[in-house]
Amino acid sequence: MKQHEKCSEKYEVKPYSCKQGSQQHMFSHGKMEAMHKSPNVKEIEKMDTSYAVSEAEETLVEETSMCNETNIVVVDSRVALCCCKSRLSLAGLSPRSSRSLLSRLSPILCPVAVFLCAPFSGMAAMAKSCLDKTTALQASPFRQDGVASSAKCGQHAILSMPLHQSKTRKLRPASFDKLPTLSLRKGKAVLPHGTWRTISAIAAPIAPPLSDPSYRAKLAEEYGFSQIGEPVPPNVTLKNVMDSLPPEVFEINNMKAWRTVAITVTAYAAGLFMIAKAPWYLLPLAWAWTGTAATGFFVIGHDCAHKSFSTNKLLEDIVGTLAFLPLIYPYEPWRFKHDRHHAKTNMLVEDTAWHPVVREEYDEFPSYLQAALRLAMGPLRCWASIGHWFGWHFQLSNFRPSEQNRVKISLACVFAFMAIGWPLIIYKTGIMGWVKFWLMPWLGYHFWMSTFTMVHHTAPHIPFNDAKNWNSAQAQLGGTVHCDYPRWVEVLCHDISVHIPHHISQKIPSYNLRLANESLRQHWGKYFNEAQWNWRLMKTIMTVCHIYDEEKNYVAFDEGKEESKIIGSLRRVMPNIP
Repeated sequence: MKQHEKCSEKYEVKPYSCKQGSQQHMFSHGKMEAMHKSPNVKEIEKMDTSYAVSEAEETLVEETSMCNETNIVVVDSRVALCCCKSRLSLAGLSPRSSRSLLSRLSPILCPVAVFLCAPFSGMAAMAKSCLDKTTALQASPFRQDGVASSAKCGQHAILSMPLHQSKTRKLRPASFDKLPTLSLRKGKAVLPHGTWRTISAIAAPIAPPLSDPSYRAKLAEEYGFSQIGEPVPPNVTLKNVMDSLPPEVFEINNMKAWRTVAITVTAYAAGLFMIAKAPWYLLPLAWAWTGTAATGFFVIGHDCAHKSFSTNKLLEDIVGTLAFLPLIYPYEPWRFKHDRHHAKTNMLVEDTAWHPVVREEYDEFPSYLQAALRLAMGPLRCWASIGHWFGWHFQLSNFRPSEQNRVKISLACVFAFMAIGWPLIIYKTGIMGWVKFWLMPWLGYHFWMSTFTMVHHTAPHIPFNDAKNWNSAQAQLGGTVHCDYPRWVEVLCHDISVHIPHHISQKIPSYNLRLANESLRQHWGKYFNEAQWNWRLMKTIMTVCHIYDEEKNYVAFDEGKEESKIIGSLRRVMPNIP
């Protein structure tokens, strides 16, 4: 977050993203934090400069001295700045207007609005450019978040905001439910003007598409990535990608499979020994090691669920069930849900692994649940998989009738392990022994479970799509992140972080993932999203990727109408180290 040196202390630069078609554009407007608490028009009118910062160039786009009738209009978390008022029919268009009507009117009205404002705001050159390119304007349909209309002219975004002028002659933001309704008479739009007026926001350059290498490099640095890949072309299919893999990456080797079991059992036993012998001040290190080793059990069960562990399929189910028991994870319920994640990766509603919260869903939550969600998606996000574990895997109603018998067997195994194992641990070591030897390593496992899962598929530039716009190759190749972790973590976790080839084909065993990844890099490396695990990457995910918006991608909790002290504090505390 940057603050312009000529702006007062309470004005900050906030990103606002908007997707048009298959491209996502980023641009910023000044945001007044105080306006969330008390929208005081008199206080707003004291501001004498306006600015817009291009996220693409991080430079001052426009700064002008305002006339006496300057108005700053807060619409949700965005601020529109201008100094010109005019009676334009654009202000009266309601959400019930037909899209075709808006498409016909906007190319005419938007340039007019800019032209009228240009002499006052110093944008005459841009206004003339827009008027010369009227045919290039692409109008967006009305939305109920306060933005009356938007149009694209070249590389500029033009916003028009509706205002209401009260009897005290003070301009206030107008909500859509209070706007006059557009009526049609004999095929013509009839709009009561009254005291309704329109102002236009200053225009700022919008970012180039992700096909621009320099823009991708800038986003990679900003988000903590080492590379953000090019968009995957729509004509590339998942079969095209799979066909480029050599046959040896699919070969199952029983010796290599049992070697992973030996590594995990040995590392986990060593961790328990360290917990038993370590002084209190070294216990966190022992817990970190043991929790990471426990993640190896999950990866072994993960391979068994995908039938990529052994040539003996019955043995795979037995090993998978046993590997999941120390984690209190029911094997079959997880397998059924995880298969759907692979079939519908990054598909809205359908992806079962890391489903984002959409604005409509969030707004329906009671306030206490919203507060809990802000906590879970912010500072506690590295343990959010606990909620997924508890909420998705223990209710029979979550599964098809054909799946429920196998689910019951897995649940019985888990409950038997808890009924025998937990009392035995407590009997031998006491309740604090249960905390030391099981609970803390279990929390360490969930740290990695949560971290791996969110890093694999969560970034501001990686979209979730509905079923109509979803593309398998784009989701699996372009929507999956390869992240390098410390080598000891990758060894204990059996390369689960080498995730792109696993999403290309789940039949690749964990011990062949690196070979498959190098093969994919040779053929498809320019589409890879890659990162080294770092503070900036985690900060981006934990402070930006909160509420999913189909038009804007992710927005942070504190970019919406509500404030979030938790996220603000997290943003200040977390280092921004790449």
